[in-house]
Amino acid sequence: MGKSRCITIIILFFLIVIFPGCDSEGNTKGPPSPGHSGSINESKQKGVFQYEVSPDKSVLCFDSSCEIKIENAWVENRWSHENYIIGKAPVEKSDNSYQLIMTLRFDTGDHNGHFYFIGSKPLDYLIYYNCKNYYSDRIDTIKVPIYREMAPILPSRKERKAFDTITFIKRPGKS
Repeated sequence: MGKSRCITIIILFFLIVIFPGCDSEGNTKGPPSPGHSGSINESKQKGVFQYEVSPDKSVLCFDSSCEIKIENAWVENRWSHENYIIGKAPVEKSDNSYQLIMTLRFDTGDHNGHFYFIGSKPLDYLIYYNCKNYYSDRIDTIKVPIYREMAPILPSRKERKAFDTITFIKRPGKS
């Protein structure tokens, strides 16, 4: 009788203390961190997808041996999430700010000692670029600067000089 009473008390403890904490503030592991989707389907599942965009040039040649192809590009709402200890954290999206996401395929080749950045991100398979449009909530055309540096870190904004730009335009009929 005493053993079953002890088990009942332990179960009640878990029901009263642990499970109500799943959505509580104590369940988080830190402040919200910004997120970006890894694919168009993931963006749609999270409810942040806006529309697909097309680059003015889908193949970029930085050096004679470095060719990069933009495979997919889309615009989604900026969003964040917290890391939960128990369960899955909800996505919190911002309806008035956007980010451009692009997936790349590239041949690394020899960069002749240069480091390349699209926006402020170094070359990688997935690049995201925060879009800012001070005049409207709609972003149909997005210009992204490309930088070439001798160091793996971008200098301050005053010292940067873009050597090229990619322009992304909203695809007609897509949403």
